[in-house]
Amino acid sequence: MEIKEMNVLVAMDMSPMDEALIKYVGIACKFYPLMKFTFLNNIKLSELPSEYKTAIKLERIAQSINEKIDEMISEAGTVPQGYKIEVSAMNFTETAFLNVSKKINAELAIVGNKQRLTGGGGMARKLIRMWQIATLLVPETFNEKPKKIIQAVDFSRYTSRINLVSQHIIQYNRLGIQKTDPVYVSKVSWQFFPGPGEKEIRKIIEEDTRTKKTRWLKEYPENEPLIVLPSTEKSIATTLAEYINDQRVDLVIMGVLGVSSLTGLFLGSVSNELINQESNACILLVRRIAP
Repeated sequence: MEIKEMNVLVAMDMSPMDEALIKYVGIACKFYPLMKFTFLNNIKLSELPSEYKTAIKLERIAQSINEKIDEMISEAGTVPQGYKIEVSAMNFTETAFLNVSKKINAELAIVGNKQRLTGGGGMARKLIRMWQIATLLVPETFNEKPKKIIQAVDFSRYTSRINLVSQHIIQYNRLGIQKTDPVYVSKVSWQFFPGPGEKEIRKIIEEDTRTKKTRWLKEYPENEPLIVLPSTEKSIATTLAEYINDQRVDLVIMGVLGVSSLTGLFLGSVSNELINQESNACILLVRRIAP
């Protein structure tokens, strides 16, 4: 199975998160053949005082940021040679990242998913919706010696892509990881009141568990058996997040969007909700294979 080398865009924001991302690059290279790295920081013009918006001062600011990022990369010693640093100056950081990702033909973006550091994940969530490349969300609390990977399976259009990426990681990784566990959350949702009773819900979930395990075995016979997590009251994302934390999962591979219940109705993005859950795991959001 041939694995294509990938161009990678890394999101810098001049916070302590930058050092964590630079450090994680070395780990990411052990998961997948990542070819070239471009580190991008955007000077948000809308937040600068007017006296700093002259061409000369913007150039000086950009040079200072460039030197700082280069210094951090050199000190970390985790980034392969041939990396580039880009510093843009735009009102909207999302636009800057979209422009550069197209320019360098990026196939993967590595973005911080802050857990204890100051700052939200607003930009990451916007970028995930806007661009058409895979995105790896990295918390500053990541495990430096990752061992456990799971596939968040929902039997949507993303499942085949999730499985393909998982197989690539098993084939390539230099961390001794020999398997990825497929995990599916079985949940009943209904639109009308009153809903099914507890006994009926349990029966539906048991039947769904049998059906999905059989389907998984038929479609992916060479993979690990499907792990089914029943969920009655909690959301799919919360159930998945609890499993991730309990099992000390280091990397979750999942689709950007997917079905949210046994009804097949889209009631909200599980991936979007999972990002907001506290976790030490990295989340790799993949795009489906184009038809």
